[in-house]
Amino acid sequence: MNDPRTAFPFPARNSSQHGLLRVLLLDDRSSREAWAAWRQRHDIEKIDYGSFKLLPMLYARLRELEPADPLLSRLKGVYRMTLYHNHLLRHRAGGILGYLQHHGIHPLLLKGIPLLALHYRDWGVRRTHDIDILVPYAQQERARALLAGHAAWKRFARRPLHPRAHHGETWHADGFQLDLHWHSLHEALYRDNGDAALPEHADTLQLDDVTVPAAGAPDLLFQSCIHGTRRDSPQDAYRLVDVVTLIRSRPNSLDWDRVDELATRLHLRLRVHTVLSYLTDEFGVDVPRDLRGAPGERYAPVEHLEARRLWRRPGITGLLPIHWCYYHRSFADGRVPLTRVLGFPRFLHRRWGLTSTTQFAAYVARACARRFRRHLWNGAA
Repeated sequence: MNDPRTAFPFPARNSSQHGLLRVLLLDDRSSREAWAAWRQRHDIEKIDYGSFKLLPMLYARLRELEPADPLLSRLKGVYRMTLYHNHLLRHRAGGILGYLQHHGIHPLLLKGIPLLALHYRDWGVRRTHDIDILVPYAQQERARALLAGHAAWKRFARRPLHPRAHHGETWHADGFQLDLHWHSLHEALYRDNGDAALPEHADTLQLDDVTVPAAGAPDLLFQSCIHGTRRDSPQDAYRLVDVVTLIRSRPNSLDWDRVDELATRLHLRLRVHTVLSYLTDEFGVDVPRDLRGAPGERYAPVEHLEARRLWRRPGITGLLPIHWCYYHRSFADGRVPLTRVLGFPRFLHRRWGLTSTTQFAAYVARACARRFRRHLWNGAA
């Protein structure tokens, strides 16, 4: 029987990453055996970027298992560099969160910083690349205006992004990045997507002298599963460690019903089941049976559409099939009504940040010409 969970070739299938995940996630005896096997097959000087991201976690694990390992001193350098970066980012996060709160915005922290502070409890084991903040949709315009008026933070995009076609906007300051979200995921671009309930399930985090709500463990787990199965995350095997850390940090209190509710509401059950069944099968992680899926299980049409398109190499139509998936997800039931099919060009108009029909036509013409030339070149090669 066809199993739709095999449709997402998420990054842990890389042999180096898979081997390091075995070191990180298995019991002590199996972990030592996995480390010896990895050392025989791989050269730490020639690992891929996804494996490199796991090195701070590897240092923390080997510090317990093999304190005399000759590689430990080199791994310690990666760990300390990560620790230094994360402390700087934490300080910068406290400043911008205090600024937004002072002006009446209600931010909520997502992803890396809550994971490190509340679940890993070690700021050196995982590099977090940016500050992820969710603001209520009704406050996104005000929050963006405040950032635009801030002396340090600059918008990454050349023009403001349309809130109905994007889930957030990237800002940067002095080498640090801030992702300001008005939707927690770009897989849920409609207003009533459940984000309003995140503060009800939130934890509290203290950053310097700022107290801020942070996404709770079930929300972080759900989001880590989704990020780990995205098209743009070929080097993000560390997100699987995030999922396992969240499960093991709350062994008796994790709200699995909340995870299932989010996956069902947002038509993302297939991707959550894919990650959790993989972690159970490969690493013995304890996950409720109904959250691991099964061959022949029924999923929403948009989930099957993504499974067919999300990781496929772009053809002559480029990323249009991916944008078509996003357009499906801009509706609460995960499918485009027949009466709204003709609204797809307008959705692209907003998503690409264009301001006129002339701009849209010129953009499409240039994109088609580039794609056609590339298609001809690849065919000739």
